Amino acid sequence: MSPKSLRSMFFIDGFNVYHSLARNYRKYLWLDFMELAHKFSFPPYENVKSVRYFTAFADWRPGSAARHRKYVELLEKTGVEVILGRFQEKKRKCCAANGCGQLFTIHEEKLTDVNIAVSIVEACVTNQCDILYLISGDNDLVPALETAQRLCSKIEITVILPINARANQIKQICRRNGYKVSKISERFLSNSQFPDSIQVEGTEYSRPQNWL
Repeated sequence: MSPKSLRSMFFIDGFNVYHSLARNYRKYLWLDFMELAHKFSFPPYENVKSVRYFTAFADWRPGSAARHRKYVELLEKTGVEVILGRFQEKKRKCCAANGCGQLFTIHEEKLTDVNIAVSIVEACVTNQCDILYLISGDNDLVPALETAQRLCSKIEITVILPINARANQIKQICRRNGYKVSKISERFLSNSQFPDSIQVEGTEYSRPQNWL
C-alpha cells in the first residue's frame, strides 16, 4: 500500500474533551475539531477520511444546551460527523452524614461510550480506515480498541489524551497493546480555534461570551 493511500479516522469523546477544558482552559472550547484532526495527521502519508464527534445535549440546562447545539451545527457544517447520545434522569437518595435521606435528581450520559465503541469496531471490520485516532482519556473505551485490533491486526491505533487528562492507566494499557499515545497540547488547542465570528453557508456563528 502506498503511503499516500493511508486513510485515517478520528473518534472524539465530546464530553471527555469538554471536561478537560471547562475549568482551566475554557478559552479553548471554541475548538475546530476538523482542524485539530489535520494537525495530528501526517500528510501526504495520511488522508483524513472522517472526523466523528460523540456527544449529548444537556436539555435541562437550556442556555448551555442552546450554545452546544449551535456549536454542533457549526461542526457539522465544517465536515464533522456528529453522533448523539442522550441524558437520562435518575433519582438518588442523599447519603450525607446528617442522614437527611432526601431524593435528588442527577443526569447520566447514556449511549456515548457504546456509540463510540460500535463506530470504532464497525469502521475497522468494514475496512473504512487504516489509521484510527481516539481522542479520549476514558479507560472504558479500551475494549473497543482491543476488539478492533484483534479483528483487524493491521490497523494502526493512536490514543490522543485531552490536555489535563489523568490517564496513567490508559497510557499503560496502550503501551502494553502497542498503541501510540499522544496528548493535546495548549499550542494545538490555540492553533485549532474557530474565528471568534465565522459565517458558514450564510449563517453567522460566534464564540459564546462565557467561552472567552
